[in-house]
Amino acid sequence: MKIVTLQGGEIRTSRLGLGTASLHHLFSTRERQRLLSHASHHGIGYFDTAPLYGHGLAERELGRFIRGRRSDVAIVTKFGLWPQPVYRASIQLYYLRTALARLPGAPRMRAAHRNFDAQRLRGSVENSLKRLDTDYIDALVLHEQELSELVDPHALAHALQSLRAEEMRRENQPELLSWALDAAELADHYRTIERWVGVDQHPIDAQFLNMARHPAANLQWGRLAPRFSKWIPFRRRNLGTAWQTFFTNAKHITVLLNARLESWAHGAATDASEQNIDSVQLRDESGAPIQVRAGRFVIAAGALESACILQRLLQQAGRPADYPVGHYLHDHLSFRVGRVTLKQRKRFNRLFAPVFQGTTMRSLRLEVKYDAGHPARLVTGYGHFVAETDEQSGFALVRDTLRALQSRNIAQALRRLPRAVFALPEIAEIVVGRYVRRHLPFGASASVWLHVDLEQPPARENRVVAGGENAMEIDWDLRADPRPSLNAYRDAIMEFWRANRLDEVATLDFMDLDTPERLVANMYDIYHPAGTTRMATSPEQGVVDRDLKVFGFDNLHILSSGVFPSMGSANPTFTVMALALRLARHCGARDQ
Repeated sequence: MKIVTLQGGEIRTSRLGLGTASLHHLFSTRERQRLLSHASHHGIGYFDTAPLYGHGLAERELGRFIRGRRSDVAIVTKFGLWPQPVYRASIQLYYLRTALARLPGAPRMRAAHRNFDAQRLRGSVENSLKRLDTDYIDALVLHEQELSELVDPHALAHALQSLRAEEMRRENQPELLSWALDAAELADHYRTIERWVGVDQHPIDAQFLNMARHPAANLQWGRLAPRFSKWIPFRRRNLGTAWQTFFTNAKHITVLLNARLESWAHGAATDASEQNIDSVQLRDESGAPIQVRAGRFVIAAGALESACILQRLLQQAGRPADYPVGHYLHDHLSFRVGRVTLKQRKRFNRLFAPVFQGTTMRSLRLEVKYDAGHPARLVTGYGHFVAETDEQSGFALVRDTLRALQSRNIAQALRRLPRAVFALPEIAEIVVGRYVRRHLPFGASASVWLHVDLEQPPARENRVVAGGENAMEIDWDLRADPRPSLNAYRDAIMEFWRANRLDEVATLDFMDLDTPERLVANMYDIYHPAGTTRMATSPEQGVVDRDLKVFGFDNLHILSSGVFPSMGSANPTFTVMALALRLARHCGARDQ
């Protein structure tokens, strides 16, 4: 089936579509679903419907059909012709009335009620969304409207524009849920962690430019906002080795390595809805059984593993998963969007290379500033410059040697030393840059690219399911189109480049990412899964409450990026560590 782009350039769908005006002529749900499935199987992804069709039945059947495949179809519904309320309640009454109307002398059926009042637009669309069981529609059409029926065209146009902005938000952020925590509640914990890992506590925004007397302080940023992410000093970057001595010597902490969780023991319920965990059964490396009893249990694993552990616990306890455990899996995505050709490499390094403030390295991230009226389909993200080097380069040698030292693999680090003879000029540039010029330069042999990293809007259909033998099944897709956000970023950085005459420093050649194939070819997963046990105020919306306690359990918590309802653009580990401190304080206060 040929794919076409509809007017406006935002909807790509099949050249042929299926109208649902007569869908109600099929008398069973099974027949109607089979027809829709047959059309989809033959490549049709465009479906036209309306509230009037079957007096709401067509929208309901289409909504049932698109569950789990919403991103694969385009849906057009309508406004202005209204179904009869009595038939909305029971389609059988419509069938009966239609049959009676065919009898000799029977009165004719009433024509559809027509009303194109702008004040009724929102209610019509909201009802269509409910019947379609979706959070957005791809297009809205005025249903057979005559010019004479336009009572107030300006009001209708304004209502359409307002509704379009809201529906665009729903399209790319269909399941976005606010955090049950305020950022201020984690502020003290962030500062504590910064002290622990040895990074400075200076600001990360444009204030840092002036404080550090950075050359980029004189640039006109326009719609971009500079952010300087902090890197943990080399000696503490591997958190496992950095804290190993502390955990080994702590008398009140027992560490079991490579232990396997076997089962949970459940206590009596504390009330009508909550249950206690009494103990867990483990097996150590040798296979010997270990039983651990505690007053409180925390599942502190990755987002995927945490969801699977909880799913197995619920199955063992015989409890239905009445909250969305495993669903709303989302990630950070990185897109290579442009090639950077350096003309003045030294000046480019002074402006955009990572800089050192004491032992803390900071790398520049270029975020887009959205005002209150920005198109809501734009998701949070940032741009950054990436150097791609040959594996035999001096940069690659220094990088691999430092990684070997971080993992305490001295032998592996020593094996790389002979290569240093052939890369001395580049290694010297790195050393001079680090200790003299206080930045990490983009090397002469590197190719430089502009990447844009975006958050992925959560979608319920993206999920992880626990399988047998500790396996897991992942059902994940992009769902929302990232290109509107990528295009907005491209426009903002082009304005920034022109305003500062940066073409004298480097040229930016943006790539064509208009087709799905090109988009996917330049997309990289950052491996920051989140959302699978998300935080919420109720079990209908999430898995844990604001204190990370699992709904339905009195003494079970989850600590992972899985509790994030959304991620923004920042790496998740810093926030997970802050949540750990908050959880420790909460549990300690509750157990006193």
